[in-house]
Amino acid sequence: MKARNDTDIFTGAGHEGPNVLHILVRVYPYQEVAGGAAQTAHKVYVGASSGDFQITYPTRLIFALAAEEWEFHEFELDGKIWPGIAIFPQSDDFEVSFGDPERRSVVLEDACEIMKSYRYQIIVRHRQTGELAACDPAIENGDRERV
Repeated sequence: MKARNDTDIFTGAGHEGPNVLHILVRVYPYQEVAGGAAQTAHKVYVGASSGDFQITYPTRLIFALAAEEWEFHEFELDGKIWPGIAIFPQSDDFEVSFGDPERRSVVLEDACEIMKSYRYQIIVRHRQTGELAACDPAIENGDRERV
């Protein structure tokens, strides 16, 4: 008997199309220490808890900023230009793009054909001051590769 993957189970029950997950991104003031002195900065917080998302079905993740004075920042990392969110290891299993012209949202399309943990980083920019804020959520769920 052939093993079915998660997508086969859902499509076999008549459910088509990707799952859609809406994720709120917040930016809050943050106190950091640099050069032995405290200074005020900002930090990005994603969703609830640690920022882990366990995806087992093709999913469109929509990240949207709660604070109007911030936008997702386009940046270069490891030879690639990222629209606000970088994901590693790089693969053909996902696509990332800005969700709107004002860069208030980012859309991540996960085909969910490769089942393992990815690391991601978000960088946002203050529209008036140019200050950058970031987060690098902890991934604590380990590899989920299928054998």
